[in-house]
Amino acid sequence: MADDYYTTLEVGKDATADEIQKSYRKLARKYHPDLNQDDPHAKEKFQKLQEAFDVLGNPEKRKQYDQFGPAFEQMKAGGFNWGGTQGNPFGGAGGFQWSNMGGGQGGQRGQTGHAEFDLNDILGGMFRGGASPFGNMDSHMADAMAGARRRQRRPSGPVKGSDLEHDITVPFSTTILGGSCEISVQRPGYCAGGTSSGTERVTIKIPVGIDDGKKIRLRGQGNPPPMPDGKPGDLILTVKVAQHLHFRRQSDQLYVTVPVTLQEAVQGAKIEIPSPRGMVSVSVPPGSTSGTKLRLKGCGIQKPSGATDLFAELIVTLPKHWSEHDRNLIGQLETTYPKPVRGDLRF
Repeated sequence: MADDYYTTLEVGKDATADEIQKSYRKLARKYHPDLNQDDPHAKEKFQKLQEAFDVLGNPEKRKQYDQFGPAFEQMKAGGFNWGGTQGNPFGGAGGFQWSNMGGGQGGQRGQTGHAEFDLNDILGGMFRGGASPFGNMDSHMADAMAGARRRQRRPSGPVKGSDLEHDITVPFSTTILGGSCEISVQRPGYCAGGTSSGTERVTIKIPVGIDDGKKIRLRGQGNPPPMPDGKPGDLILTVKVAQHLHFRRQSDQLYVTVPVTLQEAVQGAKIEIPSPRGMVSVSVPPGSTSGTKLRLKGCGIQKPSGATDLFAELIVTLPKHWSEHDRNLIGQLETTYPKPVRGDLRF
């Protein structure tokens, strides 16, 4: 639903043209974007004020607005020719709109049929010593507006080069222990006569314990600046961790799949398994089955708070080829089960 223009300008429907003009000037000073740079809604409020005054400040438009109400907006969007020059306190045809708050060609007619004004036109008297259309504005507001104008003219400084983004695949063991790797980076290079391109080898330091999807930022290793006095951009690398044949990671915990023989599982055994700290001795409990997990405290990923744990998951491995004698021996084991092994299996 469209805003009520009388409410926007804080006047009644029986307000005179002078009252509308006076209220608009007061509200325009209050919500001007250059005086409310910390208010993200100032620009929107100011634009609504302009729209409301553009209609109520013009006798013809105001008459049509009072007659048609909400349908007025549809008539205006349909290209109704309003014409007329009355109701605009700054002159020009049929009201005005701001074309550029920081400067521009004031008083030039745009495609909308409205005269456009910039900050110099509206507040020109304040800064050029002439009469201001806003009347007597105090010195504090004048200083604030002058400061806003100076900030708009302030140069932005050297331009930084754009960032480069690459994916990098890192071996699993390197992400756990840390280390370095090299990548080839294709990027343009600045030279006095223009630009050139080439491939450069860059050495990347891989932090200890970095996880899949994390990013590494190398400052100053991106694209060169467009001008010699600027700074180069950054090189941003997204880490992709290569899969390991036996080890895997879940959050900060490390898991390893450990094959054991049938005898080691049945009778128990002392075995050695690899870890980020080297070979570690671990005891396999008698009667272990596939899926049994053994916890090796402090043998996982090194973190600032200390090393995490390594979990060894046992997998009972059977021979692929059996003799008739071996199969008979295994068959005799069936009598040792106290109940069917799948007796409790349910959906």
